[in-house]
Amino acid sequence: AIGTGTLLSLSEQNLVDCVDTCEGCNGGLMDAAYDYVIEKQNGQFNTEASYWYIGIDETCMFDKYEKAGSISGYYNVAASSEDDLAAKVEQYGPAAVAIDASAVG
Repeated sequence: AIGTGTLLSLSEQNLVDCVDTCEGCNGGLMDAAYDYVIEKQNGQFNTEASYWYIGIDETCMFDKYEKAGSISGYYNVAASSEDDLAAKVEQYGPAAVAIDASAVG
């Protein structure tokens, strides 16, 4: 979105169905999803419009001809460090954030 001015909605279902090191609809780690996309999908994602979310685990239907956006690498941020997050965003751009809610009770 920063480079083109267009915000794309990427397919969650693509990750649910295709990333075999995660647990489908039961979740998984961003690192595993990024690694899979980089290694198995040549860094490419499908759009939400071309691979819509259905909320159940299905067979991987990634279509390399419906690609939108790509990833070539990623950086981790030190846990609970707003300063490290700010520095990484300043240096590399947008960030994805995960929150561990398993201890909430």
